[in-house]
Amino acid sequence: MDHTTHPNWLRYVSRWAFAAGLSYLALLILFIILVLPATERNSLPSGFGGFEYSDFAAALANPALYRLFVSIDALAWIVLAGFLMTLALALARQKPHHSLGLSRR
Repeated sequence: MDHTTHPNWLRYVSRWAFAAGLSYLALLILFIILVLPATERNSLPSGFGGFEYSDFAAALANPALYRLFVSIDALAWIVLAGFLMTLALALARQKPHHSLGLSRR
């Protein structure tokens, strides 16, 4: 796929990839700020290394930030699906078998 023949598709795919990267970065930052400190100071029983109830402990510690964390997690999945579908549409004309495999994942 040449960048001169499909400039709009490449720009669109790159924006979806950038949005996915930003959402995953925000998710990682919120995880470090919210979930990790809540697992250290919780009084819940520890399962697998203390992370079995980490989400529950983080939700108890700060419900508003936890709702933001879950919303960004859902947004990250939606952006990832949009990126894969856009990439499948961009590859549909050039390599239909690749685009078919992308849309089924």
